[in-house]
Amino acid sequence: MKRIRILHTADLYLDGSYAALGVDAALGNRLRMAQLSVFNRIVDRAKSWPADAVCIAGNLFDGPWVSRTVMDYVLGALEQLAPARVYIAPGGSDPYAPDSPYALELWPENVFLFTPGAWQSCAHDSLPLTVHGLAAGGGTVAGASPSFPELPDDGRIHVAVVHGVEQDGRSPGQFNIAGIARDGLAYLALGGRAGMAAVDTGCNTVAWYPGTPQGRGFEQCGSRHFLEVEFAYDADPASPHISVSPVDAADVLFEELRLTADQAADAGPRLDALREADARDRVVRVRLEGNRPLYACETKSMVLREARRRFLHTVVSDETGIPAGFTGAVRTNTCLCKLVDAMGGKIIDEPDRDAAVQEAEALEVALEACRDEGLTADEGMELSE
Repeated sequence: MKRIRILHTADLYLDGSYAALGVDAALGNRLRMAQLSVFNRIVDRAKSWPADAVCIAGNLFDGPWVSRTVMDYVLGALEQLAPARVYIAPGGSDPYAPDSPYALELWPENVFLFTPGAWQSCAHDSLPLTVHGLAAGGGTVAGASPSFPELPDDGRIHVAVVHGVEQDGRSPGQFNIAGIARDGLAYLALGGRAGMAAVDTGCNTVAWYPGTPQGRGFEQCGSRHFLEVEFAYDADPASPHISVSPVDAADVLFEELRLTADQAADAGPRLDALREADARDRVVRVRLEGNRPLYACETKSMVLREARRRFLHTVVSDETGIPAGFTGAVRTNTCLCKLVDAMGGKIIDEPDRDAAVQEAEALEVALEACRDEGLTADEGMELSE
């Protein structure tokens, strides 16, 4: 039994920005280092497996401008993969353009860069393998219009590499899977989706998205992967048995934890359970749900304090509802009672939730100040009739 092995990855977003997370420069650098660590893990696995080829289906970089340090690191690492071939189809975030690194840099001889405008084919010089690819170009979408070429009956394994989202009946997508997948095309290496997914092609073509190998935000939570694709055949390479094996790659995990206000009061064990399930560093969003308690700011601060002791970075998202009477009992016919009635009614009826939360927090500050001064019962402040 003969085998051809391809490592399939996409959407690495090297040299990316984490400004959207609201992190400081130190944490941004830590997350960029995580991206490079994952890239290095992919390169090391391609060497040790070993892979005959590596297919990168778009968005190797986060944008068209790449720092000199990262660029030199990537070029050197890919050169070390020789004699394995590397096939890159630039994607929507790092399109092939005259001023892009793909056009300006001197790439290693074992790297083949697909260009926009039309599908290209690259026949491996020592294996019965032909890789077809199409790049996204500046202002264009990979796969939007060029038709896929007819495949020759040449006894070779044919693989295609492209970046974009397929049409699925719910949205127009960027290309039609049916226009690419066909008998004779063994594997379609896709990029452009955050999560790992197999795609039903309606024919013998096996198609996968590997997803991002390193999360960049809370829409990419949990384990992230690249794919090991093996083609096994006896006499006829054109009819291989194909196996696809995901490999967990992430260096830093993004996670979400949902807590009610009651659970948040004892958040420590739940945060510990999340950490103990996997020793990797984490960026965590804690989502507070259910009815908003009085002094919710204290609850949020406590959860944030506990989480920061355990994780690389934590965001607490207040998604609680504001029920009637959330302020609790206040002595009637007092100044504080009048304030609570006025603000409480406005808060309950406020259509803008963010504004309602801000007003609720302001009222909580007033109530907390009265509590700290022993004035929660408004002693000596009862209003005259």
